Amino acid sequence: MAEFVVFNKMNWMDMPSRVRPDLTGYVNVKRKIEEAAGPGIEAQTVRLFELFKMDKKYEMRYQRGDVVEVRRDNGPRGSKEPESFAFISVPIDLATAKQYKQIDRDGDDIKHNRKYWIDMTGLVLDKDKQAELTLGEFNNRLKVKK
Repeated sequence: MAEFVVFNKMNWMDMPSRVRPDLTGYVNVKRKIEEAAGPGIEAQTVRLFELFKMDKKYEMRYQRGDVVEVRRDNGPRGSKEPESFAFISVPIDLATAKQYKQIDRDGDDIKHNRKYWIDMTGLVLDKDKQAELTLGEFNNRLKVKK
């Protein structure tokens, strides 16, 4: 059996900012970059570079349902994992399961952080944020990012 470690919370970039609740974290950071840029070509070049880096970081963010790691069933866990992740056990061999951890690439450009994600809607997790799925249930929930 393999255990999928799945990101199970909203990313900070998609959440409302504490300072500006009307903006997401991503939009708020971009706003700060815009405001910090001073006059002059050098400042504008730095601003454009920082905005580009922020856009790439946003594209690469973990999203709810992303398969972050695949490991042996009931493998060791860190102390902070239950806060952010769900653990889904599936009756599949580990070698086959590792393919679901791929990063999606388009040539040299990475389009998404992870290629596969699991639809978490309606999934019942126990108190330790664990679930056991049959192979059929897993295949129904497994999606490919576009």
